[in-house]
Amino acid sequence: MSYLNFSLHEARTAAALFERIFPADEVPGAVEIGVVDYVDRALAGAYRDQRASVLAGAGGIGPRRRGRNRLCLRRRHARSTGRAAASHGTR
Repeated sequence: MSYLNFSLHEARTAAALFERIFPADEVPGAVEIGVVDYVDRALAGAYRDQRASVLAGAGGIGPRRRGRNRLCLRRRHARSTGRAAASHGTR
């Protein structure tokens, strides 16, 4: 499949994210109803002024960011539970 704005990796990441938010159950999920294609086309048209923001946000979801995001989540959890971050192997 060819996209106007997304790379293949970004499209797959977006599909996974959208499907997590709107999973298929009794009704079709995000992937089945074409949300990725819709967003891709919208970023080339009516929402082209939002393209940079959307693509920048999508870049923070991929595998290169996964380790850093886990670290941030562990720190946030440690703060919310009153535990020291160091007890979770983070500093």
